[in-house]
Amino acid sequence: MSKRIERARSVELAIEKACDALQVSPGEIGYEVIQPPKKGFLGIFGRRDAIVEVSVIRKESPGEYACQFLKGIVERIGWPCQVEMKEEPAEISFVLKGEDLSLLIGKHGRTLNAIQTLVQTVVWRKYNNGIRVTVDAGDYRRRRKESLKHLAAKMMEKVRETKKEVTLHPMSASERKMIHRLVQREKDLTTYSVGKEPRRSVVIDLRKNQ
Repeated sequence: MSKRIERARSVELAIEKACDALQVSPGEIGYEVIQPPKKGFLGIFGRRDAIVEVSVIRKESPGEYACQFLKGIVERIGWPCQVEMKEEPAEISFVLKGEDLSLLIGKHGRTLNAIQTLVQTVVWRKYNNGIRVTVDAGDYRRRRKESLKHLAAKMMEKVRETKKEVTLHPMSASERKMIHRLVQREKDLTTYSVGKEPRRSVVIDLRKNQ
C-alpha cells in the first residue's frame, strides 16, 4: 500500500498535496492526522502545520478514470445514454448507447471525435502512458467506415473519368489516414491533405506520371 506524509497549513491542503504526489483522487485514499494544525498567537507565534499520513486504498485504473470523465461530459451535454467500457493494456474502448445519439455524434462524427480527443487527452495527461482511447456511439464508427470506403471508391472513379483532382469534405486525422490507405492501393492515383484543422481535407488526384 502506497503511503505519504505531508505537511501543510491545514489538513485539507496536506491531503491535497499527498494526492497530487501519489497521483490519486481523494476518493482513493484514507488518511490519519498525525498532528492537527494550530494557528498560534496572532497567527504567527506558536503556529503549527498539520501533518497527515495518506494511504492509497485502491488506485483508480485509467479506464475507470476515463469512464467517469466521459460520463461527466455526457451529463453536461444533457443527453441520456449508457456508457459501456472495455479496458485492455493498450486500449480503452467506450460505446455510448441510447435511443437517439445524433447530438453526441454530430455532423460527420465531429462531436464524437471531439469527445474522444478530449478523453484521450485527459488520460494521457494523468497517466502519461500513451494508451489509446476510442469512443463510439452505437455502431457509428462501423457505419462511417463503410461510408468512407464507398465515398473513396466513388471519388477515385470520378478522378479517372474527369482527369481532375477531387477534394473531399473535411475529416478527422484518423478518417484521412483511412482514405490515404485506400487510395495508396491504386497505382494510378495519389493523395495529399490540404487546409488546417479542424477543416483539413484529403485531395485525390492522378499520379503525375500517368
